Amino acid sequence: MTVIAPESFTEIYGELLPLFHSHWLELGPFRDRMPLAPNLEIYKYLESGQELLTLTARQDRKLVGYLIAAVRPGLHYSQTIQAITDIPYVHPSVRGRGIGVRLFLAAQEEFKSRKVGPWFASYKIGSELAPSMDKLLRWIGMTPQDMQFSKWLD
Repeated sequence: MTVIAPESFTEIYGELLPLFHSHWLELGPFRDRMPLAPNLEIYKYLESGQELLTLTARQDRKLVGYLIAAVRPGLHYSQTIQAITDIPYVHPSVRGRGIGVRLFLAAQEEFKSRKVGPWFASYKIGSELAPSMDKLLRWIGMTPQDMQFSKWLD
C-alpha cells in the first residue's frame, strides 16, 4: 500500500537525496555542467516560514516519490498566494500505479487549504514522461500558460 502524506523536508532530506539523484540522472538539464546540489538553506528557510510543501509517497515506509512546491505570495502579485511546483518525481520501479496522480491530487487539496490562487506545474517537454505528465496536468484542470526556454551561457 502506498501512503501519501506531508512531511518535513529537513527531517527527511537524507532520504530524499537518493531519489533526487535518480531524478537528476533521468531528467536534469545540463548534467555535464550543472551538478545536483540542492540549496538546503533555501529549503529550510521556506519550510520555516510555512512556504514549502513536501508530499511524499511511501510503500512499506520506503520513499518512492515526492512532490515539492513553494507556496508563497508571488513576486509580482504580492497579495496572491501561489503554488509553484519545484519537483515532482515517482521512482521508475513504481510508475504506472497512480502514485503521481495521488501526489498531485493531495497537493491540490493542500493548496486549497492554504488558500492558494494559481498553481503552476511544468514538465520536461523532451522527456518520455511528457505525454503522461501533460495528460495528468490537463486531467486535474490545468491549462498551458507559458512556454519556458533555456540556454547555457558560456
